[in-house]
Amino acid sequence: MHILVKGFYGFKNLGDELILFSLLSRIEEKFHPKQISIIAGDPQRLEEWLLQHKDFFPPIFKKLTFLPTPNKWEYIAQVLGFGKKYDFYVFGGGQVVDEERRFPHNGWNLPLLYRGTINKGNFALVGGIGTQNKDGTIILHKMLLEKAEMVVLRDSFSYGIAEKYLDDEITKVLLFWDLSLPLLEESKKLFEQKKVKNFRDPYLLINLSPLCDFATSLKKIKAFVKKYPHAQPLYFPGNILEDKKYFTKLQEHLPDIDLFDWTKAGLTTTMKCLYFAEAGIWARLHFLYPLKFFGRPFEILRNSHKIQVNLAEID
Repeated sequence: MHILVKGFYGFKNLGDELILFSLLSRIEEKFHPKQISIIAGDPQRLEEWLLQHKDFFPPIFKKLTFLPTPNKWEYIAQVLGFGKKYDFYVFGGGQVVDEERRFPHNGWNLPLLYRGTINKGNFALVGGIGTQNKDGTIILHKMLLEKAEMVVLRDSFSYGIAEKYLDDEITKVLLFWDLSLPLLEESKKLFEQKKVKNFRDPYLLINLSPLCDFATSLKKIKAFVKKYPHAQPLYFPGNILEDKKYFTKLQEHLPDIDLFDWTKAGLTTTMKCLYFAEAGIWARLHFLYPLKFFGRPFEILRNSHKIQVNLAEID
């Protein structure tokens, strides 16, 4: 069996790449495929990053193939039904259907690009399902949930939506919680058992995303930093491509701020950075989520439905 995995992988977003660790392990457990192809924003970098951590999934690493995102002509061929065919498809990993994203990345890219696959039900839907404020979203949710052979949802809100549409077929839905959770649990257990010590002096974690208003966020960040005068501000860009640019802007106001680039650090060091933080002020779910799981104080710069429902699940 050859499986295609399509999500927001390989775009230097730590949240999605943490999810990918667990997702690959679960694909191996469930399907035992001969080959897994992953569509990635930067295939070479993603392969090299996973290669650093191949001990997490030794049986499966040799089965992985990393594919670039299709170009315009390949997208057209895919829409017309002439794209490469796979035995099974795994769509998602994070917020797989979310009307807060712009079209077609709100989930409509799936039936547009994989119409035949959707009709056959030859796919698994994995991740979170967002709000249903638009008629088109309701149609999309109903279609994907009914057609999917398997559904793995990461929060009870998403599960409630599935219950509305599936009735007796709800048995095909697994409520797993967030897919990054096993990795966080394993890291916490390892650090506690080995009594691992902090890898640097006390620090605060700060993250910004393009969805934040910089002026408003800066006021909150300054007030937050004042609460911890003994800790150095450490900027942690969750999505390197989108968040890193705010580091130089913050340096103008917080001269002692430092940068932690997780793409150049190993996974263990990255988990230590999250685990040993004094506190954090963040904008992205998969940096608030570890902080809450590790019991670190945090403040939210930009709230959203996705953040609310997923943080509530940890309770």
